Amino acid sequence: MKAGHHRPQRWTNLGVPIVIAGLTTSGLLAALLCGDPGRYFSWGAVASPVAIVAWAWLRLRSR
Repeated sequence: MKAGHHRPQRWTNLGVPIVIAGLTTSGLLAALLCGDPGRYFSWGAVASPVAIVAWAWLRLRSR
């Protein structure tokens, strides 16, 4: 690998939203299929996109 050569940002730009979508989908499915144990996981999984957006917004505001 040459000095100064960087990996393309494609996986960063596409990978993070795919992981967030998968986490949210698994939370919704857990709420529907797993009963009481799935309820606690689903709250965190479905709330994670809101938490991530709030974290990113606060990080940008602090600059």
